[in-house]
Amino acid sequence: MRVRGYAPGVPCWAELTCPDPESGAAFYGGVFGWTAYDGTFRRDGLAVAGVRAGEPRWLPYVSTEDVAATAAAVTSAGGTAGEARSDPRGGYAACADPSGARFGVRQPGTLAGAQVVNEFGTVLWADLVTTDLAAADPFYAAVFGWTRRPIDYGDGFLYHEWVSAGRPVAGGREMAAPEPFPPHWMTTLLVADCADTVRRAESLGGAVALPPTPAAVGTYAMVADAQGAAFGVIELIPRFLADMS
Repeated sequence: MRVRGYAPGVPCWAELTCPDPESGAAFYGGVFGWTAYDGTFRRDGLAVAGVRAGEPRWLPYVSTEDVAATAAAVTSAGGTAGEARSDPRGGYAACADPSGARFGVRQPGTLAGAQVVNEFGTVLWADLVTTDLAAADPFYAAVFGWTRRPIDYGDGFLYHEWVSAGRPVAGGREMAAPEPFPPHWMTTLLVADCADTVRRAESLGGAVALPPTPAAVGTYAMVADAQGAAFGVIELIPRFLADMS
């Protein structure tokens, strides 16, 4: 799906940071067919995600009309925010909620965010994975106006959605103890074949954190790339895939 703009409070961008962006470009090019140019991953010439040097992680960004004001709201609500910065493509700031889960906020400039989403080989979703979702409610409500609602898919696992202006914009789950990771945001990409994507990632030096696993909406896996940045991939069942169009 091609996208021209994002409403405030909607995840709009995802950025890979890694020690060696050139090697990162080779990995994601091999797995998803992306090319890297001027700090962005592209597919068919359209921006899919960002890439720059840093600690290995994927960071989701939420759209805002005023990055400095949103960064101030983050700190007022008990989180932390880095200095608001800007370039011709837009303004941005790296933030974390009170539990330490990191995310970014982004104000559109020449680039509103990802130009293509919800297609195979592009970003589909972001999930907050934390120890206490209820404790996150006042923070995300104050910063983005989000509310949280549980979704029971009937498989014994209670999932949660973050809702903005009446529509789901992100997900959440509580950590199953013990998990060896601190609270974090997880970026998930849509793929046509989960098992094949995992095999390609492994062949390029990636590691499987969670093998392809049946879920209520499809088949899900978690992978770490060759430099250790973790992300999810999901193959949706047809009825959920149709909702993406």
